[in-house]
Amino acid sequence: MEKIIRVEGKGIVRKNPDVIRLSFHLKTEDEKYEKALSEYNAHNEKLHSAVTASGMSKQDMKTTTLRIGTHYEQEHDGKFYKNVFKGYQFTSKLYLEMPMDLHKLATLLEEITDRGTTPEFDITFGIREEEAAMEEALREAVLDAKRKAKILAEAMEVNLGHVKVITALSEDYIMNPSKVEMPMAMKSMEMDVTPRDVEMERRVEVIYEIL
Repeated sequence: MEKIIRVEGKGIVRKNPDVIRLSFHLKTEDEKYEKALSEYNAHNEKLHSAVTASGMSKQDMKTTTLRIGTHYEQEHDGKFYKNVFKGYQFTSKLYLEMPMDLHKLATLLEEITDRGTTPEFDITFGIREEEAAMEEALREAVLDAKRKAKILAEAMEVNLGHVKVITALSEDYIMNPSKVEMPMAMKSMEMDVTPRDVEMERRVEVIYEIL
């Protein structure tokens, strides 16, 4: 029977966030299609104008999803439930990435609220070079597995041979990004926020032969 040692290594890399990612959620509804579309376009334009007014380019705001549909609700007429048409819905998600600048973020929020639009949005503090951080975490995971294998071999008084198999056990994990969810029901504010470090985790399994 082949003699082996099987170990799992974990690598975690912590980085200070250097980018702010905002995800805006727009939704309009009206019984008339044209009015629902007009309201959606108005809110969308207000968001883009707020972006340019805060010093960024209009092209920095990207639409990631757009859905146009109808809204029905069930109502009881005394005898039966029936679907009643309530209106046309326009829903979309817009994405904006900006440098880690809380003052600039506060300026953007002020520009949005001053225009009277009220989207819900998420703020996530992350890192721009995620792929490089993941590669660093993967290297740390391999070194961690190697250290564990040496400890086990010394404890069992055997010698490690060559690596027979090495496997990445998971996809990329981005742990603990600071995230804020809030409605646009606020005026200007200096963001009293201290984002925590972003943690990138990778895991590997390594099989060594025993000599």
